[in-house]
Amino acid sequence: MSNWWNKNIRKSKAVKLLIHYPDHRVQTHYVIPKGEYVIIEKKSFMIDKDHVFYDEKNFPTFMFKFDDIQPINVLNNNAKPIKDPVELYTQAESKLMQQFVMGMGGGIDLQTIALVVSIVGLFVMGFGLYTLYNEINKLQDVLGGIINAQS
Repeated sequence: MSNWWNKNIRKSKAVKLLIHYPDHRVQTHYVIPKGEYVIIEKKSFMIDKDHVFYDEKNFPTFMFKFDDIQPINVLNNNAKPIKDPVELYTQAESKLMQQFVMGMGGGIDLQTIALVVSIVGLFVMGFGLYTLYNEINKLQDVLGGIINAQS
């Protein structure tokens, strides 16, 4: 409610904070600074006018890492180089697989593994018995020919 109030009603005094977390979440807060600091969720962040930029609605915006009180200077040209596209794709694919496994309940349970092993075992036994049956038929044909020749 406070975010909405500051964003829509008190917008002339409010600033926008983007807080980045290690799991790639970004939380947006609209707050009214008191002095050089703002407090969000029992954490203090410093408002530095040298690191401000303005969003599409002309809000003064500051970007922070979740564990750093200093804002990130997004207008700095000496920022870290952009990652290689292949590395970025690998990270995205890894995160997707992690979310898929977590969506399955944290992993595959023992009963599912036992069921898959049992089905594979049945197929292997069936193939083995089929092959053995063919070999026994061939052996009977050979032995039958030898027995009939001796009689």
